[in-house]
Amino acid sequence: LFWTARSMSAKGALTTLTLNNTGSSDLTGVQVTLDLTFPASATASVGAPAGWACNRTIHSTFVCTSTKLVRGGSSHDFNVTVKPQRQFLSTDVLHFSARATVLTDPISGDTTAEMTLP
Repeated sequence: LFWTARSMSAKGALTTLTLNNTGSSDLTGVQVTLDLTFPASATASVGAPAGWACNRTIHSTFVCTSTKLVRGGSSHDFNVTVKPQRQFLSTDVLHFSARATVLTDPISGDTTAEMTLP
């Protein structure tokens, strides 16, 4: 897992979380949990890649579940958008954290990622 900051301005932030299955084995039962920290007046959304379903569990947490096999060597991008009610202040900090859980992961320990903006 890794985060990429695509853009951030007073009007919003767009980031991408990429899940890579770097192994040769297909994975089943993959879940990605995204925990976001942002100002209370802001809103967030997660755009799921094909073959995934994302649901908000609480205000700032999303759980995305694969609906099919995660093939060996494949990459999956989750687009995360955070928009302020009016605009972000220069003192606002956004924190993005993610962890993946896999029923059939032969390599554990490479399943978390964090990023803070700005």
